[in-house]
Amino acid sequence: MNQHQPTVGSRPPDVDTARDSSSRWLHNFGMAPQTELIVSASSSKRTCGYGIRFQIPRWNGSAGSLINRLRHKKLTSADNLDELQSELDALSHQLELPPAVVVSSRKSKTDFICECPLVCAAVLSKTGHNVYLRNKHPRIEGICKSVVLVLPEKSDLDRFRNYMAEASHSSSPARKGPS
Repeated sequence: MNQHQPTVGSRPPDVDTARDSSSRWLHNFGMAPQTELIVSASSSKRTCGYGIRFQIPRWNGSAGSLINRLRHKKLTSADNLDELQSELDALSHQLELPPAVVVSSRKSKTDFICECPLVCAAVLSKTGHNVYLRNKHPRIEGICKSVVLVLPEKSDLDRFRNYMAEASHSSSPARKGPS
């Protein structure tokens, strides 16, 4: 009789397994673990992808305060929420970002930091807890105040950085970059 031997890949497993499928339980013999492993992520560099941090410092989260802040910096001419959302929607389609990007809450020292409040507002308005979606309807109330988009390729980050460099030299408020 040919009995099936459990394998991991083509090798037998490192743990003893029960021969019958009814009792395949690991057992620690009721003892506390002898070794404790603590794994912490390094904030010095990202393990995959390239991060861009978007945040609006000292913003209380309300649409009115965002409009006032952007008008004060001469970055928008919007007078109300609908106008601001239309402007942010148009700007998000100009940004050199992929149509969908994974969001991380973990900051890294190597992340590029976007310092333009208008661009940050455009990205934040289209970002949920897990993903940025360019084609999503912009939302101001209740959005995160800071996110990190993790771009898959360095070329994506380079395109965004070039866009921001060009926009900072533009006189158009919708394309105005870091202030």
